[in-house]
Amino acid sequence: MRRARRAGVRRPLLVLVAGVVLVVVGVLQLAVGAALLLGRDDVAFQLDAGLSSSTLTSLGLALVVLGAVSVLLAGGVLRGSRLARVAAGVVEVAQVVTGTYTLVALESSHRSSGLWGVVGGVAVLYGLFGTERARAFFAGWAAPGVAVSGGRRPSRPRTGR
Repeated sequence: MRRARRAGVRRPLLVLVAGVVLVVVGVLQLAVGAALLLGRDDVAFQLDAGLSSSTLTSLGLALVVLGAVSVLLAGGVLRGSRLARVAAGVVEVAQVVTGTYTLVALESSHRSSGLWGVVGGVAVLYGLFGTERARAFFAGWAAPGVAVSGGRRPSRPRTGR
């Protein structure tokens, strides 16, 4: 029933962009997490990172889990899942908070990553929650002026005859 209702509503461009950003960020988190796990026992890597093997292991595992969750949420968002939209929103709010903390509290070498975290988080949040088209897509109905599949607005049922 939900699939039939959603079938006529086209995915807005900003929802597509938000989904793609979630996938790209997730893949990058998976890659960095794997690199941390692979380098955790390398003494030169530990010294360069300034972290212990156990800290590198914890960070690597956390990034792998976050990356996998991000990719899974992206799939749900692109399919129009309301639950995935809300979960992605929570993840992105956390991204904005941690990015803001990075900007304010950490040394200057980390500030650019904090800035990109804030910018990316706000962009994804806007794509998922900021437009009438996004709300219509996740609700499964066509908003006024929003095209449905085939480029035509749905016709109203005819009464009488």
